[in-house]
Amino acid sequence: MRDKNVILINLAIIFLVFMSSVIKPDKIFAEEQEVKNITRAAVTLTDNSYIIGILSLPSLPFQTSYAKFDIPVEQISNIKFQSDGKTVFVELYNKDKLTGVINLTSLELETIFGKVSINTENINKIMLVNNRIIVGSRLQYNATLDFSIRNGNPNGVWSYGWMPKDFNMFNLYTGSQMNISSPQWYREPRNEDYTPMIWRIDDDSSRCGVAVGQLSLHPSSTNEASVLRWTAASDGVYNFNGQFFRGDTGIMKIGIRHGSDWLWQGSDAGIFNFERSVKAGESIDFLVYGGYGSGNTPLELTILKLQ
Repeated sequence: MRDKNVILINLAIIFLVFMSSVIKPDKIFAEEQEVKNITRAAVTLTDNSYIIGILSLPSLPFQTSYAKFDIPVEQISNIKFQSDGKTVFVELYNKDKLTGVINLTSLELETIFGKVSINTENINKIMLVNNRIIVGSRLQYNATLDFSIRNGNPNGVWSYGWMPKDFNMFNLYTGSQMNISSPQWYREPRNEDYTPMIWRIDDDSSRCGVAVGQLSLHPSSTNEASVLRWTAASDGVYNFNGQFFRGDTGIMKIGIRHGSDWLWQGSDAGIFNFERSVKAGESIDFLVYGGYGSGNTPLELTILKLQ
Protein backbone atom coordinates (compact mmCIF):
# COMPACT_ATOMS: atom_id res chain seq x y z
CA MET A 1 0.00 0.00 0.00
CA ARG A 2 2.87 2.33 0.85
CA ASP A 3 4.52 1.71 -2.55
CA LYS A 4 1.20 2.44 -4.25
CA ASN A 5 0.92 5.79 -2.42
CA VAL A 6 4.47 6.71 -3.37
CA ILE A 7 3.71 5.96 -7.02
CA LEU A 8 0.55 8.09 -6.90
CA ILE A 9 2.42 11.00 -5.30
CA ASN A 10 5.20 10.81 -7.89
CA LEU A 11 2.63 10.75 -10.70
CA ALA A 12 0.91 13.80 -9.21
CA ILE A 13 4.22 15.69 -9.03
CA ILE A 14 5.04 14.79 -12.64
CA PHE A 15 1.56 15.99 -13.73
CA LEU A 16 1.95 19.32 -11.89
CA VAL A 17 5.39 19.92 -13.34
CA PHE A 18 4.08 19.14 -16.82
CA MET A 19 1.09 21.45 -16.44
CA SER A 20 3.26 24.27 -15.11
CA SER A 21 5.39 24.04 -18.24
CA VAL A 22 2.33 24.10 -20.51
CA ILE A 23 0.12 26.60 -18.68
CA LYS A 24 1.78 29.69 -17.31
CA PRO A 25 -0.91 31.76 -15.53
CA ASP A 26 1.33 34.79 -15.14
CA LYS A 27 2.12 34.82 -18.85
CA ILE A 28 -1.50 34.35 -19.86
CA PHE A 29 -2.65 37.06 -17.50
CA ALA A 30 0.00 39.44 -18.82
CA GLU A 31 -1.04 38.73 -22.40
CA GLU A 32 -4.72 39.20 -21.61
CA GLN A 33 -3.91 42.39 -19.74
CA GLU A 34 -1.78 44.00 -22.43
CA VAL A 35 -2.43 47.69 -21.93
CA LYS A 36 -1.78 50.58 -24.25
CA ASN A 37 -2.30 54.32 -23.95
CA ILE A 38 -4.85 56.12 -26.05
CA THR A 39 -6.28 59.63 -26.18
CA ARG A 40 -10.04 60.05 -26.09
CA ALA A 41 -11.49 63.21 -27.55
CA ALA A 42 -14.87 64.80 -26.90
CA VAL A 43 -15.52 67.10 -29.84
CA THR A 44 -18.19 69.82 -29.71
CA LEU A 45 -19.19 71.01 -33.17
CA THR A 46 -20.37 74.47 -34.21
CA ASP A 47 -23.98 73.19 -34.39
CA ASN A 48 -23.65 72.04 -30.72
CA SER A 49 -23.63 68.35 -31.66
CA TYR A 50 -21.16 66.13 -29.83
CA ILE A 51 -18.82 63.30 -30.92
CA ILE A 52 -16.63 61.10 -28.74
CA GLY A 53 -13.86 58.95 -30.16
CA ILE A 54 -10.22 57.90 -30.12
CA LEU A 55 -7.75 60.40 -31.51
CA SER A 56 -4.96 58.77 -33.55
CA LEU A 57 -2.96 62.00 -33.84
CA PRO A 58 0.16 61.73 -31.60
CA SER A 59 0.81 65.47 -31.53
CA LEU A 60 -0.77 68.75 -32.55
CA PRO A 61 1.14 70.75 -35.20
CA PHE A 62 1.10 74.24 -33.71
CA GLN A 63 2.42 77.62 -34.74
CA THR A 64 2.57 80.89 -32.82
CA SER A 65 3.94 84.27 -33.81
CA TYR A 66 7.35 83.26 -32.44
CA ALA A 67 7.72 79.52 -33.05
CA LYS A 68 6.51 76.40 -34.81
CA PHE A 69 6.37 73.15 -32.85
CA ASP A 70 4.35 70.02 -32.07
CA ILE A 71 2.42 69.60 -28.81
CA PRO A 72 2.02 65.95 -27.63
CA VAL A 73 -1.71 65.32 -27.29
CA GLU A 74 -1.28 63.71 -23.85
CA GLN A 75 -0.27 67.15 -22.53
CA ILE A 76 -3.40 68.89 -23.84
CA SER A 77 -6.49 69.39 -21.69
CA ASN A 78 -8.71 71.23 -24.15
CA ILE A 79 -8.68 73.15 -27.43
CA LYS A 80 -11.00 76.04 -28.27
CA PHE A 81 -11.37 76.90 -31.96
CA GLN A 82 -12.02 80.37 -33.33
CA SER A 83 -14.39 81.02 -36.22
CA ASP A 84 -11.69 80.64 -38.89
CA GLY A 85 -11.18 76.97 -37.95
CA LYS A 86 -7.43 77.49 -37.64
CA THR A 87 -6.74 79.82 -34.73
CA VAL A 88 -7.06 78.06 -31.38
CA PHE A 89 -6.63 78.54 -27.66
CA VAL A 90 -4.89 75.50 -26.15
CA GLU A 91 -4.88 74.74 -22.43
CA LEU A 92 -2.39 72.16 -21.16
CA TYR A 93 -2.74 69.93 -18.10
CA ASN A 94 -0.06 71.97 -16.33
CA LYS A 95 -2.37 75.02 -16.79
CA ASP A 96 -0.19 76.66 -19.46
CA LYS A 97 -2.23 78.41 -22.15
CA LEU A 98 -1.21 78.98 -25.77
CA THR A 99 -2.73 80.89 -28.67
CA GLY A 100 -1.80 80.08 -32.23
CA VAL A 101 -2.69 78.28 -35.43
CA ILE A 102 -2.95 74.53 -36.00
CA ASN A 103 -1.79 73.17 -39.33
CA LEU A 104 -4.69 70.76 -39.80
CA THR A 105 -7.68 70.84 -42.12
CA SER A 106 -9.44 67.87 -40.55
CA LEU A 107 -9.46 65.73 -37.42
CA GLU A 108 -9.88 61.95 -37.58
CA LEU A 109 -11.56 59.96 -34.81
CA GLU A 110 -12.31 56.28 -34.31
CA THR A 111 -15.89 56.21 -32.99
CA ILE A 112 -18.43 53.51 -32.20
CA PHE A 113 -19.87 54.01 -35.68
CA GLY A 114 -16.54 53.91 -37.52
CA LYS A 115 -13.85 56.34 -38.58
CA VAL A 116 -14.97 59.96 -38.80
CA SER A 117 -13.14 62.87 -40.43
CA ILE A 118 -14.21 66.28 -39.10
CA ASN A 119 -13.37 69.52 -40.87
CA THR A 120 -11.68 71.81 -38.35
CA GLU A 121 -13.88 74.69 -39.52
CA ASN A 122 -16.83 72.80 -38.01
CA ILE A 123 -15.21 72.30 -34.60
CA ASN A 124 -15.95 74.52 -31.61
CA LYS A 125 -14.09 72.74 -28.82
CA ILE A 126 -12.13 69.55 -28.09
CA MET A 127 -11.61 68.04 -24.63
CA LEU A 128 -8.86 65.42 -24.41
CA VAL A 129 -8.37 62.70 -21.81
CA ASN A 130 -5.53 60.19 -21.82
CA ASN A 131 -6.81 56.67 -21.22
CA ARG A 132 -5.51 53.15 -20.99
CA ILE A 133 -7.28 50.24 -22.65
CA ILE A 134 -6.90 46.50 -22.38
CA VAL A 135 -6.17 45.24 -25.87
CA GLY A 136 -9.16 43.26 -27.13
CA SER A 137 -11.50 44.74 -24.51
CA ARG A 138 -13.82 47.72 -24.41
CA LEU A 139 -12.61 51.14 -23.43
CA GLN A 140 -12.38 52.05 -19.82
CA TYR A 141 -15.03 54.35 -18.36
CA ASN A 142 -14.26 58.03 -17.96
CA ALA A 143 -16.54 60.11 -15.75
CA THR A 144 -15.73 63.43 -17.41
CA LEU A 145 -16.05 62.45 -21.06
CA ASP A 146 -19.07 60.21 -20.43
CA PHE A 147 -20.96 62.95 -18.57
CA SER A 148 -24.16 64.08 -20.28
CA ILE A 149 -27.60 65.53 -19.61
CA ARG A 150 -28.87 64.35 -23.00
CA ASN A 151 -28.91 60.61 -22.30
CA GLY A 152 -31.08 60.70 -19.18
CA ASN A 153 -30.23 59.72 -15.63
CA PRO A 154 -28.92 57.03 -15.26
CA ASN A 155 -26.58 57.58 -18.18
CA GLY A 156 -25.36 54.07 -18.98
CA VAL A 157 -23.20 52.94 -16.05
CA TRP A 158 -23.24 56.44 -14.54
CA SER A 159 -25.88 57.90 -12.22
CA TYR A 160 -25.95 61.43 -10.80
CA GLY A 161 -27.62 62.17 -7.48
CA TRP A 162 -27.46 63.01 -3.79
CA MET A 163 -27.56 61.33 -0.39
CA PRO A 164 -28.85 62.48 3.01
CA LYS A 165 -26.37 62.98 5.85
CA ASP A 166 -26.67 59.35 7.01
CA PHE A 167 -25.95 58.08 3.46
CA ASN A 168 -28.83 55.59 3.74
CA MET A 169 -30.34 56.27 0.31
CA PHE A 170 -29.19 57.35 -3.14
CA ASN A 171 -31.55 59.75 -4.91
CA LEU A 172 -31.29 60.61 -8.59
CA TYR A 173 -31.11 64.20 -9.75
CA THR A 174 -34.18 64.95 -11.85
CA GLY A 175 -33.40 68.52 -12.93
CA SER A 176 -30.99 69.37 -15.72
CA GLN A 177 -29.98 72.46 -17.64
CA MET A 178 -27.27 74.12 -19.65
CA ASN A 179 -25.65 76.55 -17.20
CA ILE A 180 -24.41 78.97 -19.85
CA SER A 181 -22.52 76.34 -21.92
CA SER A 182 -22.02 73.85 -19.08
CA PRO A 183 -24.28 70.77 -18.67
CA GLN A 184 -25.62 70.36 -15.13
CA TRP A 185 -27.72 67.91 -13.11
CA TYR A 186 -29.40 69.15 -9.91
CA ARG A 187 -32.07 68.27 -7.32
CA GLU A 188 -35.66 69.30 -7.83
CA PRO A 189 -37.36 71.36 -6.60
CA ARG A 190 -34.30 73.52 -7.12
CA ASN A 191 -33.05 76.16 -4.74
CA GLU A 192 -31.49 79.46 -5.71
CA ASP A 193 -28.03 78.10 -6.53
CA TYR A 194 -29.14 74.68 -7.86
CA THR A 195 -27.28 72.72 -5.16
CA PRO A 196 -26.72 69.85 -4.64
CA MET A 197 -25.53 69.33 -8.19
CA ILE A 198 -22.93 67.97 -10.56
CA TRP A 199 -21.74 69.73 -13.71
CA ARG A 200 -18.96 69.92 -16.27
CA ILE A 201 -17.43 73.26 -17.23
CA ASP A 202 -17.71 73.54 -21.00
CA ASP A 203 -17.42 77.34 -20.99
CA ASP A 204 -14.49 79.33 -22.33
CA SER A 205 -13.05 80.00 -18.87
CA SER A 206 -12.96 78.49 -15.38
CA ARG A 207 -15.83 79.11 -12.97
CA CYS A 208 -16.21 78.73 -9.21
CA GLY A 209 -12.79 77.13 -8.85
CA VAL A 210 -13.47 74.61 -11.63
CA ALA A 211 -11.21 74.57 -14.69
CA VAL A 212 -12.49 74.26 -18.24
CA GLY A 213 -13.25 70.61 -18.99
CA GLN A 214 -13.48 69.50 -15.35
CA LEU A 215 -16.38 67.62 -13.78
CA SER A 216 -17.38 69.03 -10.39
CA LEU A 217 -19.67 68.09 -7.50
CA HIS A 218 -21.25 70.54 -5.02
CA PRO A 219 -23.10 69.52 -1.80
CA SER A 220 -26.43 70.98 -0.68
CA SER A 221 -26.95 73.99 1.57
CA THR A 222 -27.62 71.52 4.40
CA ASN A 223 -24.33 69.67 3.76
CA GLU A 224 -25.93 66.69 2.00
CA ALA A 225 -23.67 64.76 -0.35
CA SER A 226 -23.54 65.21 -4.09
CA VAL A 227 -22.81 61.79 -5.55
CA LEU A 228 -21.42 60.35 -8.74
CA ARG A 229 -22.39 56.67 -8.89
CA TRP A 230 -20.85 54.02 -11.14
CA THR A 231 -22.68 50.68 -11.47
CA ALA A 232 -20.87 47.60 -12.76
CA ALA A 233 -22.31 46.12 -15.96
CA SER A 234 -20.61 42.77 -15.31
CA ASP A 235 -18.75 40.88 -12.59
CA GLY A 236 -15.04 41.61 -12.44
CA VAL A 237 -12.04 43.20 -10.83
CA TYR A 238 -11.84 46.91 -11.62
CA ASN A 239 -9.18 49.55 -11.18
CA PHE A 240 -10.36 52.94 -9.92
CA ASN A 241 -7.92 55.74 -10.58
CA GLY A 242 -8.50 59.43 -10.07
CA GLN A 243 -8.35 62.56 -8.02
CA PHE A 244 -10.51 65.03 -6.12
CA PHE A 245 -9.22 68.57 -6.69
CA ARG A 246 -9.38 71.53 -4.30
CA GLY A 247 -11.72 73.49 -6.53
CA ASP A 248 -13.36 76.47 -4.87
CA THR A 249 -12.29 77.94 -1.53
CA GLY A 250 -14.59 75.86 0.69
CA ILE A 251 -13.14 72.76 2.37
CA MET A 252 -15.40 69.77 1.75
CA LYS A 253 -15.24 66.15 2.82
CA ILE A 254 -14.65 63.64 0.04
CA GLY A 255 -15.04 59.89 -0.07
CA ILE A 256 -15.67 56.67 -1.97
CA ARG A 257 -18.16 53.97 -0.91
CA HIS A 258 -18.98 50.43 -2.02
CA GLY A 259 -22.45 49.89 -0.66
CA SER A 260 -22.22 50.94 2.99
CA ASP A 261 -18.44 50.38 3.18
CA TRP A 262 -16.07 53.34 2.97
CA LEU A 263 -13.18 52.53 0.64
CA TRP A 264 -11.45 55.89 0.84
CA GLN A 265 -11.99 59.22 2.62
CA GLY A 266 -10.29 62.59 2.63
CA SER A 267 -10.67 66.31 3.11
CA ASP A 268 -10.67 68.96 0.38
CA ALA A 269 -8.49 67.05 -2.12
CA GLY A 270 -6.79 63.71 -2.65
CA ILE A 271 -5.55 61.08 -5.10
CA PHE A 272 -6.82 57.49 -5.17
CA ASN A 273 -5.85 54.34 -7.07
CA PHE A 274 -7.18 50.95 -5.99
CA GLU A 275 -8.63 47.69 -7.25
CA ARG A 276 -11.97 46.23 -6.21
CA SER A 277 -13.96 43.12 -7.03
CA VAL A 278 -17.46 44.22 -8.02
CA LYS A 279 -20.48 42.15 -9.04
CA ALA A 280 -22.85 43.17 -11.81
CA GLY A 281 -25.39 45.64 -10.44
CA GLU A 282 -23.23 46.74 -7.51
CA SER A 283 -22.29 50.41 -7.28
CA ILE A 284 -19.29 52.48 -6.28
CA ASP A 285 -20.16 55.99 -5.08
CA PHE A 286 -17.94 59.08 -5.22
CA LEU A 287 -19.10 61.73 -2.76
CA VAL A 288 -18.53 65.38 -1.87
CA TYR A 289 -20.26 66.29 1.41
CA GLY A 290 -19.98 67.77 4.88
CA GLY A 291 -19.93 71.43 3.80
CA TYR A 292 -21.60 73.93 1.52
CA GLY A 293 -20.06 77.39 1.03
CA SER A 294 -17.86 77.60 -2.08
CA GLY A 295 -18.10 73.83 -2.25
CA ASN A 296 -17.34 73.06 -5.90
CA THR A 297 -14.97 70.08 -5.88
CA PRO A 298 -13.71 68.72 -9.23
CA LEU A 299 -13.38 64.98 -9.69
CA GLU A 300 -11.29 63.11 -12.25
CA LEU A 301 -12.06 59.40 -12.52
CA THR A 302 -11.24 56.52 -14.85
CA ILE A 303 -12.33 52.93 -14.32
CA LEU A 304 -10.66 49.98 -16.02
CA LYS A 305 -11.83 46.37 -15.92
CA LEU A 306 -8.82 44.17 -15.15
CA GLN A 307 -10.44 40.72 -15.27
